[in-house]
Amino acid sequence: DAANLIDEKKIFVVGIFPEPSGEKFENYLTLAEKLRAEINFAHTVDAKLLPRGGPVDKPTLRLLKPFDEPFVDFEDFQVDAMEKFIADASIPVVTVFDNDPNNHEYVNKFFDGTNSKALLFVNFSTELEAFKSKYNDVAKLYKGDGVSFLLGDVEAGGR
Repeated sequence: DAANLIDEKKIFVVGIFPEPSGEKFENYLTLAEKLRAEINFAHTVDAKLLPRGGPVDKPTLRLLKPFDEPFVDFEDFQVDAMEKFIADASIPVVTVFDNDPNNHEYVNKFFDGTNSKALLFVNFSTELEAFKSKYNDVAKLYKGDGVSFLLGDVEAGGR
């Protein structure tokens, strides 16, 4: 039961294989073994068993995430390409730095990344709504251009 297996608050990678065999499946298993300590992996023969995304008729890597778009599909099963896809797609367009422990993982990825960094700290209790939408729009404009964006709460950042 996928609903019991997949945590909606975490990143989850699912390989969808109508026939779970062959080079693509083996490459997927290699990647899963390599990254299992950092990312949750599973595989299925039928995408309709998953909580998000539509059906597929060929091998597909589906990344389920709790931010931005709820899922992203990828069809290149070279191990390096899959690893880069997961690394890129598992960081929000705008990383939120606040007191929510669910965001800490993404803040760490933000600072560990090699992109240039844009940081904006505001008081979330009084100024967040004035900046959030516009900052997100700017981040989307520069997505893929080597710049990562963080929106931080000055109270959380003070620690």
